[in-house]
Amino acid sequence: MAFGGSGDRRTRARRLLPLFDAQLRFACALATARDETLAFALTHYTNFHRRFGYGVAGHGAPAAGWLAYLDAALRARDHAQLLVLSAEHFVRGTLEQPLPGHAVFGCFSYTRPEADGSVRIHFLDRDRRDGCGPLAASKQARRRAELARLVAALTQAHPEAKAIRGRSWLYHRAAYRRLFPPEYLATRTVVDAGLSFHGSGCWGQFQRHGGVDAAACAAFVARLPELDAEKPWRVFPLIPLAVTAPLDAFRRHYGRGGRELPGDGP
Repeated sequence: MAFGGSGDRRTRARRLLPLFDAQLRFACALATARDETLAFALTHYTNFHRRFGYGVAGHGAPAAGWLAYLDAALRARDHAQLLVLSAEHFVRGTLEQPLPGHAVFGCFSYTRPEADGSVRIHFLDRDRRDGCGPLAASKQARRRAELARLVAALTQAHPEAKAIRGRSWLYHRAAYRRLFPPEYLATRTVVDAGLSFHGSGCWGQFQRHGGVDAAACAAFVARLPELDAEKPWRVFPLIPLAVTAPLDAFRRHYGRGGRELPGDGP
């Protein structure tokens, strides 16, 4: 599903304005707290670089379009103008580029094993069929099947793989947790270091079916005076959780169909 729901880029930009506003205010507040430039903050404390279609920041030479956006941002006279030009740049942007090095299985993907044999999995909304989101109850079997295929392919392609790990705000949601083995979920711990803001790891929690949660964005902005420059992720409503389990736990779980976990409420 395209960022911001259905429709052309201008329609989506109007829908995304509350999230653009929240990201800009967060980036500016953190840049001020850390005595950093606006250009650095827009590049590293928002996910605009990816959402505008320029890929992951820092991979290769800066795109001319991104540099033009930064130049315009630095000349903005106030926040309102900065918000308008950010939305306009999204409208003029291009299709978001897929992340490099990801093996994709429906809504899930994985990257190559690390030196310790651990493999990071990722989730992206690629299923808005049937008028509902990818974690709807009617799609649970579909998501488990994707994870089963991922595990089988990972096992075959990377015999050195030993464990699967994840890190996302999504582990706060029961509909997401139901997809995984109990051993994996039992390791949930709050991530309190090393979080980034250039993807969906933190910002994804403000997205909803077909757009964004404007009320959640406004509540987030209201909390920005509490921003901790050393641990800025603590101002987000849902701080990402880290999870990990041996690959064998996933093989066993999906081998028996990945049944829904008992007692895991909505």
